[in-house]
Amino acid sequence: MTTATTSDESSLDVFTEEFDKQLRIAHEKHPEVYMFPASRIPDVVDRMRAAFIRGSYNKDGAAIRATCKVLGIKYTYAAINLFIGDRKEQAKSMGLK
Repeated sequence: MTTATTSDESSLDVFTEEFDKQLRIAHEKHPEVYMFPASRIPDVVDRMRAAFIRGSYNKDGAAIRATCKVLGIKYTYAAINLFIGDRKEQAKSMGLK
């Protein structure tokens, strides 16, 4: 598993940044699936980041699959959660349920 993080960058940050890139690519390639304007991508990424923190995300989709591939993560909830780390305390402090 790849964990390309710096001291200033958490594995969640790495995953979210790559997801942003892959969502933009998927949005362009599959507009019939990603049926929202490109201008909404930052909002979608922010909502997904919160879902990653809560552990309530759906991994089915080209963007998450591609993110896992680029980062060398198995395409399973267990592997993704292991990569991004336990975020329960962060979720609590952010008021996320």
